[in-house]
Amino acid sequence: MSNVSGYQVNRFVNTAAVPNFQVQMMTNEDKGSLVSWEADMPEYCQTGKLFPSTCNSQTPTNSTWGLALTQGGGVSAMQDNGLPGQSNLFVPVLQTQNGSFVGSPGWGILATDQSLHVLWSVPNDYPQIATADGGVIGYSGITYDANGNATGQLGNLPIQSWPGYAYEIGSVAQVDSPIIAATNVFWPFTNFWPIANANDSGNSTAKTLPLPDTNHNHTLTIRDVKGQGINRFNHITAQVDNNQEVGFGPVNNLTPMQMIENLPVPGHIEPRAARVATLDAVTIYLTADEAAHAQAVIYDRSCNPGNCNPGYYQLIGRSCVDFGEDVVNATGFPAPEETFPNSLPKAIRAEQIRENTTQAP
Repeated sequence: MSNVSGYQVNRFVNTAAVPNFQVQMMTNEDKGSLVSWEADMPEYCQTGKLFPSTCNSQTPTNSTWGLALTQGGGVSAMQDNGLPGQSNLFVPVLQTQNGSFVGSPGWGILATDQSLHVLWSVPNDYPQIATADGGVIGYSGITYDANGNATGQLGNLPIQSWPGYAYEIGSVAQVDSPIIAATNVFWPFTNFWPIANANDSGNSTAKTLPLPDTNHNHTLTIRDVKGQGINRFNHITAQVDNNQEVGFGPVNNLTPMQMIENLPVPGHIEPRAARVATLDAVTIYLTADEAAHAQAVIYDRSCNPGNCNPGYYQLIGRSCVDFGEDVVNATGFPAPEETFPNSLPKAIRAEQIRENTTQAP
């Protein structure tokens, strides 16, 4: 305190102002969380005189950004100086099949790896859906591969339902889902965050089902694979453990009349054709006894071990879908009754969600 020309002057030194924090978070599989933050420091006077009012050292407005990845109770990666060129809060939106994160830095799409290093970025778009090939679909409908290269354009973004069905807005018709679709790596069975806000409810919940117990150490995988030739409805296959993956079909291609009149024709067990694409898959975990029952159904319709009486095939009533349901029912897991191949894995998945388990009873 001092006296200047009859005035009493109080000098002061301020501590730093309190920053305003913004935080965005999402899960990191079942390992931890990704945390993104922005700290905005307001302008303030660092030193000066109270009377007359004079500021000797003014600190300007300043913003800093950072990212941290937690795992097992600790921090596994951090970018405490933000991402290169960052000028806005990074909002994590998706987690892809390989575990990388895709979000918005305010000007486009940006992807980072598990070390929080930038993988790729594109301007003027916003991430919406993670795809099975490790890529992303943007709000614009542009599809990007795992390296951020534009590969196509969707007319309308599909809407995902909890069991994994995809619909177009304003329609009850299902469309092919671009979402992660590898065996049991199909939302919502992972801790991945494959669509904006995590799920179709938009409540930022990454759902995962509990692991099977040690007695359920065998598997039955039901797959929806691409149809061949005149088969436009796809095909269901069943596989117990690492045994041969097979389906049930007509010995000869159906004629238009046989399809229209739903006529029974000779059927047979057939191995999965080479190079056909898997469109969807679901896995049920089994005990050794349940796995043996499932394999027995396959053997009963095949020539292994010597029974060659597979019976008739009928497009509606004794099709590849009915075969898949018979194999599932043999395990004790209640198989849903479906007509089309693309519905069976999703209906099984919906039942697993309701029962909160991936294993047979």
